[in-house]
Amino acid sequence: MNPHFATYPSNLKAVNEYFEEIILDKQPPYGVHSNKVSFDIFRINHYKFKSIQDSVKKSSRITGWRPEYKNYLIRMQENDSQKQVEDLTLFNKFNKYLLEHPKIEEKLSCSNRLDLNTQINLLKKDLNKLYEIYPTEAVTILWKIYGIHFDLNFPHSLNEKILWLGINFKNKLIYDCVDKYECRKYVQERGCQEILPKLIGMYNTTSEIKFDELPNSFVLKGTVGCGQIIFCKKRTELDLNSAIKKMNIWLNTDYSIPFLEKYYKNTPRIICEEYLIQNNEARPIDYKIFCFNGIPRLIMVCRGRGTINETHYYFDTKWNRLNILKKENLSNNPLKPDCLKELLEYSTILSAPFPQVRVDFYVINNKIYFGEFTFTSAAGNIPDIKTEFNKQIGSWIELPNKKDICNDDSVQQLIEKNKKLLNMIEQQASKNPIFFKLPLLK
Repeated sequence: MNPHFATYPSNLKAVNEYFEEIILDKQPPYGVHSNKVSFDIFRINHYKFKSIQDSVKKSSRITGWRPEYKNYLIRMQENDSQKQVEDLTLFNKFNKYLLEHPKIEEKLSCSNRLDLNTQINLLKKDLNKLYEIYPTEAVTILWKIYGIHFDLNFPHSLNEKILWLGINFKNKLIYDCVDKYECRKYVQERGCQEILPKLIGMYNTTSEIKFDELPNSFVLKGTVGCGQIIFCKKRTELDLNSAIKKMNIWLNTDYSIPFLEKYYKNTPRIICEEYLIQNNEARPIDYKIFCFNGIPRLIMVCRGRGTINETHYYFDTKWNRLNILKKENLSNNPLKPDCLKELLEYSTILSAPFPQVRVDFYVINNKIYFGEFTFTSAAGNIPDIKTEFNKQIGSWIELPNKKDICNDDSVQQLIEKNKKLLNMIEQQASKNPIFFKLPLLK
C-alpha cells in the first residue's frame, strides 16, 4: 500500500496483525496524512474486531478517531452481549458506507441519483432503529452521510442547537404544535384565536372529504410534514384525481423517518382551511419569525413558496435587511408590513414555552393569520445562512440543562424555565453591545 495516499480504497484488505503492529504500535511516518491513513485503515478493518471492548481499546490509540464514535462504542458496552453484536454490526454498516461515499452530494449525478438515494433510504431505516438507543449518534451519522459534521455533544451553531433540541427536548406540547390541527388548540389557549384561519374540515382519509360540499375556493394541507399544501382557487377546476393521489401519499408517509425528526411521529391527517391570497401574489407571502427563549430575533420572508420563483429575505426585528445569506437575492425588499409590531407580539406570546421555534404567519389585507410552528427548520440544517452567522445566531439560544428537562412540564412550567434561560442570554448581551447585531445588506 502506498503510504502517501490520503485516502485508501474501500476494498483495502490489510490483515489484523499487520494493522495492529504497523498502524497502531509503530505509527509509521506517513507525513501529513499519518492521522488520516490511520483513521481510514481503522475504519476499514473495524468489522474484524471480535468485541466492542477490543474496538474501544484500539480506537483510543487512533488520533484521527473522532470522539463521538468512541463514545458511541463505549456506550454500547452497557448492553448485553447479543445487543452489542447487533449494534456493532449496524455501526459498521454506516462506517463502510461513509468510507465509500465521503462526499455523497457530489456523487448524486443524474446517472446514479436513483441508486444512491435508494441506498440512503435503506440506511435511514436502520438509523431510525439506532435512534431509539443512541439518538445523538444516529443524527450525527445521518448528516455525515451528506458530508456534514455536527458536534451535538457541544452544540454552538443554530443548526446544531436545533438538532440538539430535537433529540433532547420532547415535551408533549411540541408534538401537538407540529400538528397543524392540534396546534390550533394551543393557539386558542394562548388567547390568539383571532389569527387562526377558518377551519372547514379535518379528515382521516381522503374518502371522508366531500368535495362537492366544499366552498368554491379552499386550501388542503397535510397536518404533519412540510410543503404539503394544495391551493384551490376554483373548485370546478381542481384536478381531483391528482389531489387525492397527492393526499394519499401524505397520509401514508412517516415523516419522522427521513431526517430523524421524531416530532413528526403523529398520525398524518388532512385539514381544509379558507383560501388566503394577497392581491396578485400566486402564493401568500410567508413571514417566518425565529424565536429564541421566547423572544423574536430574526425574520425570514418567503415569496412564491413552492414555486420556481421562491425567494428568501432575512430581516432583523426592525425590518433592516440582513446580509447573512451565502447567495444574496438583490431584488427589491418586500414592503414592511404595517402590522409588524403585532406580528412580533404574537410571536412572543406563542413562542414563550420554547427554547427555539419558528412561528409562521401570513398577512392578508393587513390582517394577520397564523400559519404553523416549525421546530426543526430545514430538518436542522439551514443551508443558505453563512457559517459564521449560523454560529453567531446559535449563540442567541440558551439550551436547557438535560437534567432540567421534563417532558411532562405544563405550559406555565415551560414558560418559567424559559425565562430563566432568557435571563442568561440577556446577561451575555449586556456585556457585549453588538451581541444581537448582524451585518446589514447595503
